[in-house]
Amino acid sequence: ITLLLSWALSVAVQALLLEAYGYSKCIFNNTDAAGANCTGYGIVNLTAAIDQLPNRTRWLDASHNSIRMLEVETFSHLSSLQRLSLASNLIGEIQEGAFRHLEGLNFLDLSNNRICSLDPLYFAELQSLQVLQISYNNIYSLHTNSLKPFVSLQELDLSFNPISNFWLVAEAIQGLTKLSTLHLTCIGIFDLKAGQNLTLLPNIQHLSLAKNNITILDFTSYVMPSLQYLDVTRNNMTAVNVSSFHNVPNLVEVVFDQNPLNISQIYGFPLTNLTALHWSSMRPAFGEDISAACQLLQTLPNLNLLDIQHSKIRSRDLNFIGNCTKLTTINLSTSSLGKLEKNAFQSFRSLETLYLNKCKLTQIDPGAFNNLKYLHTLVVERNRLKELEKLVFRPLKKLQNLDLSKNFLTLINPKGFLGLSGLKNLTLRNCKIVIVTRDTFTYVRKLVFLDLSSNSLTLIKHRTFEKLNKLEILLLTGNRISAIQTLGFKGLH
Repeated sequence: ITLLLSWALSVAVQALLLEAYGYSKCIFNNTDAAGANCTGYGIVNLTAAIDQLPNRTRWLDASHNSIRMLEVETFSHLSSLQRLSLASNLIGEIQEGAFRHLEGLNFLDLSNNRICSLDPLYFAELQSLQVLQISYNNIYSLHTNSLKPFVSLQELDLSFNPISNFWLVAEAIQGLTKLSTLHLTCIGIFDLKAGQNLTLLPNIQHLSLAKNNITILDFTSYVMPSLQYLDVTRNNMTAVNVSSFHNVPNLVEVVFDQNPLNISQIYGFPLTNLTALHWSSMRPAFGEDISAACQLLQTLPNLNLLDIQHSKIRSRDLNFIGNCTKLTTINLSTSSLGKLEKNAFQSFRSLETLYLNKCKLTQIDPGAFNNLKYLHTLVVERNRLKELEKLVFRPLKKLQNLDLSKNFLTLINPKGFLGLSGLKNLTLRNCKIVIVTRDTFTYVRKLVFLDLSSNSLTLIKHRTFEKLNKLEILLLTGNRISAIQTLGFKGLH
């Protein structure tokens, strides 16, 4: 017994020491695994922690530990490694040769560490790397050859580093001919201009410059012929050099959200390929001058998505937008519409998706959705609707997805669903519904998904779901159901 107690005490002490000094071992969870998840193990010395992993290891996640340094040949026995995540550690030092023998690595996450610079000698072996995530570090500068080893890189995330100079990044990535996605969110950029010489970035398709301090959007110094997506959300932007957009001729989607930018600033936008425009939470808000908005929208012949959340548009002005566009999707969320009257969307003849979240809607008149014969998705969650008017959705013959969550529909009027014979997905979550019966879903018999969660149901009545014989998913969690009558779930398969 004494020996047994002594052994147990020894094991316990060793375990405490291992935890305290970060020598926890990183091993496979089972013999058939392709990798090891070692997140939150308290690891300090990564070399010691992974020395028992076999050569066949293809992925390793050692995030959320206390690793401060990557030593020489830390991964020398893991030549099959393809994905490596070391996010949320304390890494501030990478020794030359730390990634030796990782010629097949294609994904590396070093985000949220203490890395101050990118020395090409650190990463010389990573010529197959396709994705590098190194956001939330302390990188303040890049040199022309900083990223030279990453000849196969397709996606780079440098967000939340104090680099502040877009031109330095542009120069550093010029040799990366496969790079298509670049994230530069919140790196302190004030100005995009960079002297007289043009910088060619031929393959960048996706560029995020959100949360910087760019006051004038000006691409005069850069040519990005492949750029399709641009995000400049939440800058301090008050002006746009419209003519400089000739340098990004294939732009398809632009996100201008949350800027103090007047819509008149982008008159003459030379972007005939633009299909999606995000103009949400702007100052002044979209809708304060409908004629000015239409003047711009008419110059964008291929526009099919308009995102104008938190706009000032009035319900009676909606048709002006429909008349000057051919939209298939419009997002009006958080716009104070109040009430939708008959023919509110009559001019939106091609509309397929409509978002009306948080629009303070208290009433939708029958006929409000007239002429929306192609609409397949309607989201009306988080409004103030207390009832569904009879025939309110009748014009929506092709509607497949309807979300009415977080309204006050205590009692459901079955005839509110008249005309929705093709509806497949219905969400009625958190609507304070107290009862549903076999008649509630009479006109939506093709439902595949029904969400009634977080309501006030106490009873599942006799044959309530009998008519829903195509239903595959029914959610009832968060109710107060205390009784289920005979055959309450009859008809469900």
